[in-house]
Amino acid sequence: MAQLKEKRSARRKRSELVSAHLATHRVSSREMAAGMTETLLGRLPPPPEGTSNYELPDTGRRAVSGLRIQRGRKGVAFVFGGSIKQPNGRFKSAEVVLGRWAADGSGMSLKDARSTAAAKKEEFRAGVDPHLKSLEPTPAQVEANKPITLYIAWELYKTARTQAKKKKKPLAATTQSEYTRIIEVALKDFSDTPLADLADDPRKLIKHFYDVTERTPAEANTQMRVLRAVWNRAHKTMRGRVPPPPEIFDMNEVEPREAGFVTNEIKGLWKEIEALESPLARKGAFLFLLTGLREGAVLTMQDSNINHEERTLIVKSKAKILRLPLSEVAYSLLVAQTPENALLPENPYLFPSLRGPRRKKGKTFAQGDVYRHVDKLDFSGMTPPAAYVQQRGVGARVHPHVFRHTYRTLATSAHVSEIAIRLLMGHSLRGDVSYDYLTADLAWLRKAQEEISAYILEAAGVDADFRFPRAALTC
Repeated sequence: MAQLKEKRSARRKRSELVSAHLATHRVSSREMAAGMTETLLGRLPPPPEGTSNYELPDTGRRAVSGLRIQRGRKGVAFVFGGSIKQPNGRFKSAEVVLGRWAADGSGMSLKDARSTAAAKKEEFRAGVDPHLKSLEPTPAQVEANKPITLYIAWELYKTARTQAKKKKKPLAATTQSEYTRIIEVALKDFSDTPLADLADDPRKLIKHFYDVTERTPAEANTQMRVLRAVWNRAHKTMRGRVPPPPEIFDMNEVEPREAGFVTNEIKGLWKEIEALESPLARKGAFLFLLTGLREGAVLTMQDSNINHEERTLIVKSKAKILRLPLSEVAYSLLVAQTPENALLPENPYLFPSLRGPRRKKGKTFAQGDVYRHVDKLDFSGMTPPAAYVQQRGVGARVHPHVFRHTYRTLATSAHVSEIAIRLLMGHSLRGDVSYDYLTADLAWLRKAQEEISAYILEAAGVDADFRFPRAALTC
């Protein structure tokens, strides 16, 4: 009892010292109680002299219990601690570093840290020890006499890929969302079926594949690829209990989308973008065209992602962090103001939403969770590429990924290096061991980016020295 009192007293004293240290740097306890935010993370001062770090609990409406913010000499890190349920019913304390936060957006965001911490909490409850090197399922995950169903295989796959560090990178959030949709929704009729039974009699699976093929051949292929990936991992880790997936599917031949505008269509495209009624839609369309970025990367972009001094952009593309050099015309577009930017100067997003602050039951969200960005940009009134119309007919339309196809098409037409195009688009260089020796040269990539932009401007019939004025999109 005396030792417990001493520990409590030491924790209380340490907490008081941290609070006093924060107060001297104008970080009040009221701010902390209101909720942890990205802004507050940036204001956390280095630890006091004589200490290596201090920790703060996650706070606010969206706080995750067990998540701590650790402020050290070199910056901020996210740490999660909890209790792991062991096979004997007892609990073991453990903690894991989730990632580091960076003011320029190149590190883990607070939102991602909370999502990861919530996932870790569920893993701890399931008995998953983050410090075990083996990806073999633990007894708490899979009982010795329990058949391995598709759902169990999926849970093991998620666990393995979230722990992946060396040979395989962790699943990107978008990829995990797609896999979840397929396993838990599209293939839900098979989720409780033992994989051994499906291997012995795959007729229902074959019928499902052909039924989906009649509607969408590409979707049928995607479902089977995801199924094989999940099934194969279960087979490799439990060969005695999970047979290999049946080799029964002749994948559908799916014609690649010819969704990109070609050189002689760019002049008309440029005029159609200029004619868009929404300034945000105009800015988005020009940005998609000049950078080839994905929709999610553009709409969630903040001013803090731009390094104005070196004219680069930090982009989170799936599971990668890209340091993207900007051409002069693309940079001028990024800093051009829209009416929404002028109306909402405190909103950090380049594509701010006018829906106002987030609210629930009459209460305003914590400071860092207030702001919104637009969810979609409407290009439905624009004329799609001729080749796309010929391929898809009435189903062809202009959407953000059409511009990514266009960027790839025009970059190739401009005779830019294939490696440079892949690096600028965030595509993989795997397949050739020589790429492992490659260090991306920012000056070389900037030159390639300028060449692509120059080709686009020439095709659009615009002067090579054209730049977007800062007030170009204000009306």
